[in-house]
Amino acid sequence: MNTKLLGRYSQLHLAHIHKGVLSENGIESFLFGENFMNAAPYFTGILNAGIELRVKEEDYDKAMEILAIEQSESLKCPECQSTNLDFSYGKNKISIIMFSILSAILLVLPFGNLQRQYFCKDCGFKMKK
Repeated sequence: MNTKLLGRYSQLHLAHIHKGVLSENGIESFLFGENFMNAAPYFTGILNAGIELRVKEEDYDKAMEILAIEQSESLKCPECQSTNLDFSYGKNKISIIMFSILSAILLVLPFGNLQRQYFCKDCGFKMKK
């Protein structure tokens, strides 16, 4: 049985969500590399590491079609239902980024404490990702 790569993921939950979507549509899929990524999550972009989602060759086209439909659903503002959204670190993004870098250096913490936000350009509503 030959398999084809559908995609690489750096986040395990997203790989499992897509695996579940395929399973609901009757397509058997396989995850490779999830144990490595659990053991060493900071190596995601190095040496092409990541969690791979694969399907049988004969199911590849149908799986790509299903995932394309699933990924094409756009994000909407919960207040006004607009899709005119902007993605950024907020108004004080320079100070937030500098504080994050400084605290990471002083406290030896990873840079994961940066919170990006979606801003609705139509009504001004802010939502965290």
